[in-house]
Amino acid sequence: MTGMASAQDDPTSRFAETLERGERQHALWKGSWSAIYGASLAYNAYQSSEASRSATRFDARVGAAKSALALGAVALTPSPYSDQRAALEAGDIDRLRLPNAIDHVSRREADARAPRNLVPGTVMNLLGGLIIAVGDNRPADGAISFATGMLSTTLQVFTRPQAVSRARADGRLGAATPHRDIQIAALPGGGMASLRMGW
Repeated sequence: MTGMASAQDDPTSRFAETLERGERQHALWKGSWSAIYGASLAYNAYQSSEASRSATRFDARVGAAKSALALGAVALTPSPYSDQRAALEAGDIDRLRLPNAIDHVSRREADARAPRNLVPGTVMNLLGGLIIAVGDNRPADGAISFATGMLSTTLQVFTRPQAVSRARADGRLGAATPHRDIQIAALPGGGMASLRMGW
């Protein structure tokens, strides 16, 4: 029991557990969005040849291209946790390096959810909408294609996992960061004070 409690209190063990949880969440995120875009690609590929209306076939061809690009982007998205997990397993992260490792993963999680990641999807959805609006002379349908595509793109970016950032915000990794505690207390009789510093 004491050994288990010591392992749970060890900041390196807590970080390792958080990285493992983040890796599982990343795999779930990648698998879910791959399934969504894969299903969309299959549906649009079918509709592009089998739909009864020419407009539907045209939209399906555009949708298939967008789904294929999105599927490829998700499949190539790297995990923000793998490099630090490898460093931990290799023994390259000790208690002193741990705060930097936590910062590194937190930054990678934040970068993955940064608004700039919407730019490629915005360009792709804008081009798709313009192809429908201008190429097939259907501005309303082009706008709908752009809007629905942007909804999917935005959800895909902002559902990326942030296991380390959340654990840090909740205080579960707080003990891993060295801190300084300075207290000044008045001594009995007045006029003097004691200074205590904790690290």
